[in-house]
Amino acid sequence: VVFPPYLAALFALMGAMERGGRGGNIDDVVANVCDRVPEAFASGCVFWPFANCVNFALVPAAARVPYLATVGGLWNGYLSNMNEKKREVGR
Repeated sequence: VVFPPYLAALFALMGAMERGGRGGNIDDVVANVCDRVPEAFASGCVFWPFANCVNFALVPAAARVPYLATVGGLWNGYLSNMNEKKREVGR
């Protein structure tokens, strides 16, 4: 329920901040959101169930929060990398 709006907001804000100083317009930001969100959503539907299965099956209860913080950081790094790769292709 929250994942698609989160991705749309993330890519919209990153697009607006990246293009803010370069005279980008809203149409570019919307196009970037439409290009990136479906791929990110599909990747997340594969990544997060696996990460949570590992979390509950193998990670001790005391280490679950640090594990999820690490996995979340890796996920955000993936999203940032995906955003940059798409931007390089568009140049």
